[in-house]
Amino acid sequence: MIRTKRFFVKLILCASVCAASACSSAETVKEAAEKILMSRPEEILEGMSLQEKAEQMLMPSFRYSEYTDSEQNVPLTEMTDEIRQAISTHNFGGVILFGQNLQGTVQTVQLVQDIMTANAAGDNVPLLIAADQEGGTVRRIMFGTFGCGNMALAAAGDRQESEQAAALIAEELQVLGINTNFAPVTDVNVNPANPVIGVRSFSDDPDVVSEFAKAYIKGMHDKNIVTSLKHFPGHGDTDVDSHTGLPQVNLSYEELKETHLKPYFDLHKDADIIMSAHIEFPQIDDTVYTDADGNEICLPATMSKKILTGILREEIGYEGVICTDAMTMDAIRAYWPQEDAAVNAINAGADLILIPVYEEQPVAEYIGSLDSLVQRIVSGAESGEISIDRINESVLRILSLKEKRGILDTVPWESAEEQAALAKETVGSKDHHDREFAVSEKAVTLLKNENNVLPLGRDTDALVLVPFDNRIMSVTFAEEYLRSRELLDQGSLSAISYGSTYIEDIIAVMNDQQ
Repeated sequence: MIRTKRFFVKLILCASVCAASACSSAETVKEAAEKILMSRPEEILEGMSLQEKAEQMLMPSFRYSEYTDSEQNVPLTEMTDEIRQAISTHNFGGVILFGQNLQGTVQTVQLVQDIMTANAAGDNVPLLIAADQEGGTVRRIMFGTFGCGNMALAAAGDRQESEQAAALIAEELQVLGINTNFAPVTDVNVNPANPVIGVRSFSDDPDVVSEFAKAYIKGMHDKNIVTSLKHFPGHGDTDVDSHTGLPQVNLSYEELKETHLKPYFDLHKDADIIMSAHIEFPQIDDTVYTDADGNEICLPATMSKKILTGILREEIGYEGVICTDAMTMDAIRAYWPQEDAAVNAINAGADLILIPVYEEQPVAEYIGSLDSLVQRIVSGAESGEISIDRINESVLRILSLKEKRGILDTVPWESAEEQAALAKETVGSKDHHDREFAVSEKAVTLLKNENNVLPLGRDTDALVLVPFDNRIMSVTFAEEYLRSRELLDQGSLSAISYGSTYIEDIIAVMNDQQ
């Protein structure tokens, strides 16, 4: 009723203005009435050029301020004139941040402030500012509250713990200015040999995945953080990492529906974004593509209209934003030219193209590649290679999501210094770590205990193997935390990265500790 009254008031005012200006055309009054009925995203869409629409469908990253293809690469931790210009002159849908960008609380706040300021200077639509902060093994903010990870949360057996863990992460993202989290993982990890999902999954039981992911989403949404289910239609039965190869899952639709698709049927109305997987599903889409080297490949889900539109949109009924996984992963870049890959994904039904061109190049070249892709999308729309309606649908979904989560009203902070001070009180605070530790304690599950080596004594020296060098600080923090709780006395924890160390060196360290 309120909307109807407002509409008639506006229509009367509009008609009066038209009459006062000798505007008697019935068509003009009709156009004015139609504009009044538009939603805010529709009004923004109507005012955008085709190029701006193409840019809104892209989410690049700027990991480095200088890229030299060597260990001398310089992480982007503070804004440069080159990148400021790129952000202000392109109406990008968003920017994704990685560990290279996020080195500390004060630094992160200032970088996010500079990104927002550059975007506002171009009078662009406010950005989705994103990160992969799942908790557990995948996190980009290494100085905050880590979270124990999805499988541990499910092992704790309490949905409220999942919600609380997500809320802690969300609170820290929010105060840092990051409004989008590519989480939770909703893959059903049924393959023990899976090299990329593993403990990132809540469970090998789809009902458990749905139950705990729903709670995780609520914890994020309570802080108005955009969430993303991933990786559709399921990465849990793979034995290849799509970062380094193209996995294949040879299951029928009915088999997928019984297990891997179930969380999407259960949660699609809760999801802001659903991220596609770079995986072949030959029983679903057997369309064969032959690359420049003569390799024959089935279209991966990211490029399959049968999967993204046929299953996700039409069968499941999902109405939100579909985002690709990073288009720079080897599952895509090893077989498709970058512009072809992005156009194929758009035609398949993707709305948002993540890191659409190869960032492993000097910044000027990367920005030039983004420009080339934008022009390819524009020319594709003009020639009929891409439907204009397809582009408009995608951009409207992105704008509607931004309105729903309050992002359309985002402006730079009045003071980055004051925001940084607030962030320092929140990010990685003692209260957050205490709550994190309480959840982690409940999640500990003993699977086997050969030779009864557990529990470890307070005077035990232990070596912890971690996958990457940047995880070593987690072990350092754990040692300090255990000492503060008097759970560790004369003993010690040390860590070594098996991802950057030869096995012989690891064995030598282990022998030294015996």
